[in-house]
Parts: sequence; structure tokens; C-alpha cells
Amino acid sequence: MDHKRFMRRGFLVMLLGTVLMLSVSMIVHAQDTTANTTETHSLQHDGFDRTYQVTLPSSYDGDTALPLVIALHATGMSGKAMQVLTDFDSAAEANDVIVVYPNSISAGWNSGLDTDPDAPHDAEFMQVLIAQLQNEYAIDPDQINLTGFGSGGLLAAQVGCDVPDQINSVAVVGPMLWSFFADTCAGEADAPVNILFVHGDSDPIYPILGDAQSGIWSVQRSLDFWAERNGCDADARTSDGNLLVYDDCPTGGNITLYTVFEGGHIWPRIGDYALNQLGIDATELVTNYFLREDDSTDWSIAQETPFSERSRGFVFYVPTTYDGSEPLPAIVLLHGKGGVGYQTAASSEMIPIAEREGIIMIYPDGVGNEWQYMKDVPIFREPGFDDTDFIRDLVSDLSQDLNIDPQRIYAAGISNGGFMTQRLACTATDVFAAYASVIASGYYAMDVICEDQPPVPIMFVHGSGDPIVPWNGSPVQTQNGTLYISLPIPQTIEFWAMHNGCSPDTSRRADVEPTREDTSVSIFDIPDCEDNGRVLLYAIINGGHTWPGVDWDYEEVLGLTNFDINAGEEIWKFFQQYTLSGTIETSEN
Repeated sequence: MDHKRFMRRGFLVMLLGTVLMLSVSMIVHAQDTTANTTETHSLQHDGFDRTYQVTLPSSYDGDTALPLVIALHATGMSGKAMQVLTDFDSAAEANDVIVVYPNSISAGWNSGLDTDPDAPHDAEFMQVLIAQLQNEYAIDPDQINLTGFGSGGLLAAQVGCDVPDQINSVAVVGPMLWSFFADTCAGEADAPVNILFVHGDSDPIYPILGDAQSGIWSVQRSLDFWAERNGCDADARTSDGNLLVYDDCPTGGNITLYTVFEGGHIWPRIGDYALNQLGIDATELVTNYFLREDDSTDWSIAQETPFSERSRGFVFYVPTTYDGSEPLPAIVLLHGKGGVGYQTAASSEMIPIAEREGIIMIYPDGVGNEWQYMKDVPIFREPGFDDTDFIRDLVSDLSQDLNIDPQRIYAAGISNGGFMTQRLACTATDVFAAYASVIASGYYAMDVICEDQPPVPIMFVHGSGDPIVPWNGSPVQTQNGTLYISLPIPQTIEFWAMHNGCSPDTSRRADVEPTREDTSVSIFDIPDCEDNGRVLLYAIINGGHTWPGVDWDYEEVLGLTNFDINAGEEIWKFFQQYTLSGTIETSEN
């Protein structure tokens, strides 16, 4: 298409004028899972309907008391996702154990950090849940155990603080303790509690030495805190391979650290997966720890070698209604620079949409809290890994355990994740059916990255008052002239319209009725493009570096948030019109 013709015939000129005027590989289908053997239950607590899934071994007869394992998901996950990630169901069947997977109300658990009176009282909910389970099932009162990943692990530890006389053992996978435990877990314990920490020595979120600025304790301080609480001699420790054991503890007060060498912030597992092959299965390890006869039992598992080259973190959300019988769509949502996947799960508020619509949400972690979207561009450093390959592998791995529809997998990203999403739109067109970039623009060398790649449906959400990724781009003066690290939004739309072979004659604009005076929304649509391509822009007039529809903090830094639309709702409205092989006929087309 002729460049001058496109600019002359309307869309770019109209877009510039409006803003200036108004703003100063084919995926394998899922294997059979045990989801159908699990029933969903609920109870009322603190004004909320709290749900949980219960898996019973086939040996359960209602008379013989069995051990209980409560498995708590990480932020950005659900009980169903924890069930899939850990496969405690297999351990339950093999060891005659009852396993329960509760669901948090918000994106994650409140283990005591949020002291707002209106915040969920999740530790109290766990106590009520345990009592409810004891009323409904034959449970061995001496074998009540809690484990959790991420925020779920912290909640498990908090429950061990609150009711130590009811808990046999706790296993925390991923995190170390936070400084608020000095308050929420203060005082002499009524009884000791066995506790196992499973921690990766390369965990970027919970480093070995802690993070004083965030309030995260070091590994050593976390262990010593619990040693003092249990009445252990903190100086009597033995280290052997992966294990660090406090030797002089009272009965029922064992303290053990299992270090996963080369491990990141993950739930380590084994199987035919491309990612995180670290030679250890956390589920087997935790089960062995819970069911050991006493502290002299040889329960540990040696970590096998070789390890995978790099441990990569992620969380994912599975709707509570999922039973594996029907394939579900999936959205990969990429975080911004400085963030991680579970934070984006919370800040985007996509989980309620996923629960309502039946969507599997996938939230990966970038290395160093960012995405390498400019890989192979000569003037930028070579990172030594390929994020496109990682995301491909992640989708493939999850598709082994979940019935993900390979025709309905989508990619979206926020800020730095939005830049990476545009790279995926040129490097993973065989995986994703449509793309959405929020508060990100085009960037230098996209023409090289996207050369000879097919048209794709892509949408943008961007504020004209964005102080981080400016509407007018981020120019840098070089010896060869001006280079745009981030392109102006009008040129970004122009690039994708030309890439998609769009006809400018079909561009159209619609204005959303504003509900407030500070921001407004204009929608620019170019629907007539080659091979199912489309370009859609939600221009947030006066909007900042925010996710429309969600109340983000730091307005003085990020700018204004628009509430006329909800970005997550608009993204799903756009995505559901497309499959990998074509367009779904809807009234929106």
C-alpha cells in the first residue's frame, strides 16, 4: 500500500487532530485429568461465599480417618489451578489422603499483610474450613496439614501460627516470611508446628538475603524466627545436600529447608514439560514430609541432574467451573517492566472476567522483571534467551494438563508487556489468534522483526497523557539522526495498518459517552484488512499510564485513569471474535 495514500486518506490525520484537539505450533490437546473426581463445596464466612474443591481417594469409606492436606494456590491462581499444577490428586490416591483446594476471594490470599477491617480474614476462614471438613469427612485430627505456593504458602504459615495445636505440618513452597509475621505471629506458641520451606536459590522474588525494602525476610531469618517460636536451638543445624535441618527441636517442631538448586519462584515438578526441569517434584517432597512417621524417617528426595538452563516463573488461573470436558480459550497476559505475573493478575482484575466467561488466564514472569522484545535487534544487547520460545513452551506445557482450545489462545500485555505482545504478533502467529497492547506503542526495528509475517487482529489501548510511554513517542538523538525508542501512537497504528494491508477508506471512529470530565474515550477502527487482519485503537483522551476501569494508585506518577470502559472487558470483546483460523461471526464484526 502506498504510504502517502494511507496518510492522505484519513486515519492518521484524523487521529492526530482528534488527540491534539481534545487532550492538550500447534498445541496438543489436554490429557485426561482427575478434575471430574473433585467436587466443589461452599460455606459462608464473614459475609462471603467461600468455595473449595475436595478430592477423596477411592479408598475413602467414611469410617477410616485419613490425613488431610489443604493446598493453597498462589496469587493469580485458583483452587482448580493449584489442583492442576501440583497434582496432589495422584498423591491422594497413592497415599490415602484427602486433599482440599480452597479459592481466595480476591486475586490472592490475605495472610495478615492487609489489616483493613474490610479485607478478607483468610486465616480465620481456614480455621472454619478445617472445622467444616472435620464435620463432613473422617479426618485424622493428628494429620491436618497445610501447604501453599506464593501467598498460599504465607497463609499456610499464618494458620500454623494461629492454631498450632490443630496443625501437624506446614509446607511453604516459594516464599520466605515477611516482616509482618513479627506482629501476626508474635508470642509464645501454644504448641510447636513442623514446617518445611521449599525455596529456589535463584528465586528473584524471594532472594536468599531477603528484601528489606519490601519487608521480606532472608532465608536465615525466616528459619530462625520459626526456630525460636518452636523452641529449637537455632545453632544446632545440619546441612546435607538440598537439606538444612534444625536438629534440636521439640517433638512436633521440626524445621527444615529444602533448597532447590537453580530454582526460581516456582512449584517444582517433573514430567514431560519443556520448562523448569529441575529434577525434583515439590508435591512428592511435601507429601513425604507430611506423612513421615517421625523425624528419623528418611523422607527427602535428592534433586536429580541435569537442571534446565533457566527457571521461569508463572501463575495461571483456571475457572472454578472447569471440568476438562470442553476446551476453553486462554489469554496470556504479560506484565509491565518491574512487575511479575501475579501482580498483573491482581492489577488488571481480569480474573472475574475469566471466571464469568470461562477463560484460562496465564501470567508469565519476565527475566529481570521485563520482556526482551527487541531480541536480535543489532544495537541492543543479546539477552541469551528468547521470550517468544518461553511463552510458546509455557502454553504447550499447560496444554498438557488443561483442555485449552488451540484455536482460541490470545496474547495481551501491559506497558513493557505490550511491547512484547507486538513482538509475539510477528513471531508467534501460529499460536495466538489475536493480540492486545495496553499502554505500549510500536518501537524501533519493528519493521525488521515483522518482515514477511502475516496480518493479525490487534488492538491498542493508550492514553494521550501517558507520561511513561508518551503518545508522541520517545525520540533519541543519535549520530545518524532521530531514533524512536517508542513510536508515536499515530505512527504505531499506521505501521500495523500497513502491515495488515488495511484499506484506509474503511476507518471509522466512535466516541464513548463520558461519565467524568477528566478523561474520555474515542475508538478508532480499521476493519477492512487482508487475511483477517484488523487494527483497533481505544484512545484515552487525557488518560495516563494506567489500565482503564481499574483504580490504580500513584496518579501523580502514572496520570489519570479512565472509567468509561474496562480494558479487560474490551480486550475480551475483541478477542472472542477471532480464532487462529479465522473470524467468528458476531454482531461486532
